Amino acid sequence: MRLFDRKPWQIWSIVLKTIGGTGCLAILVWSFGLIGYYSVKRPREPEPEKGWTVPLPWTNTTYGTIEEAAQLLGSRYWFFPFFAILGAGAAIEKFKEK
Repeated sequence: MRLFDRKPWQIWSIVLKTIGGTGCLAILVWSFGLIGYYSVKRPREPEPEKGWTVPLPWTNTTYGTIEEAAQLLGSRYWFFPFFAILGAGAAIEKFKEK
């Protein structure tokens, strides 16, 4: 079935679910990529001469900078707007089908 043969609410539902799902997946992959990268590339002991003095979250006690810790913690908050977009697309579909 062609996309443009559908009603506008169906198109919006598909578009919102696609954007939301793709965004959620991208943020999930990005977060796990950062965790993996920092787990492999950062030392297990603090190195003050390089500025790696802060334990990084979710990396099994590796150390990095304050900015890296903030980036790891902040990346999870980017998941929720995309999840809300995904939910809006699903809600439009459920609301209009009834």
